[in-house]
Amino acid sequence: NAWAGTPSETDAGAVEGAWIALASASQYSIGEAAPCRGVHSESAADARAALRRCAAKLEHATIPPAVKQLDGSLNRFLHDVCGADAELPSVRFALETAVIGLVTHSPS
Repeated sequence: NAWAGTPSETDAGAVEGAWIALASASQYSIGEAAPCRGVHSESAADARAALRRCAAKLEHATIPPAVKQLDGSLNRFLHDVCGADAELPSVRFALETAVIGLVTHSPS
């Protein structure tokens, strides 16, 4: 299962960004995208939209065990499934965090 959420609240105020949750039958993991103004080219709205598209695609994908090896398999998997959306830096961070957390059984 995959789902992309909306901005969250913190003690410092609203955080512009989004998150993605991935789940298997027995595990779950979350990744967060929070683009930094002046650093990332994407906006928070761009990140949310990209994560929603990726979540829809990941819903039906099988994560290959090879992504644990950190030999480029994760990059290939995300590119193959999510395409250009996975190239946005904050989105890439959220996807990598969620996928690695899921396959290593560590709720990010």
